[in-house]
Amino acid sequence: DFAQTGILVFRDVVKTGVFLDKSWVTHWVRVDLAAYSEAMGGQEADSSGVFIRKRAAWKSLHAIVALNVLAGRGSSLEGVYAHVLGDKDLWGLGVFAASGQPPAAATLPPGVLAVRRGGSS
Repeated sequence: DFAQTGILVFRDVVKTGVFLDKSWVTHWVRVDLAAYSEAMGGQEADSSGVFIRKRAAWKSLHAIVALNVLAGRGSSLEGVYAHVLGDKDLWGLGVFAASGQPPAAATLPPGVLAVRRGGSS
């Protein structure tokens, strides 16, 4: 739910867990992959468009940044990207690790996200 997590992502066509290293996710991110997959409706997050309400999402953003810092520095974990398919997985995992909820799913029809400000379009 966007009001609670503050992060909305599109869902990917890839099934959850196909590219995730289960033991790494469980041990280092402290997320149960089965619970995460169920919460995500069986689909990976897609990072092509991410909508954020920073005030509501600050804990999740810290978790996402921490995972990306590990990825950028290549840690004793042999680099985060060896265990996930790039940053797209880190959005969903970070939100779930921080809040116990998946990021809200962007399932709106095309064009619904257009914003009109003051006046006619």
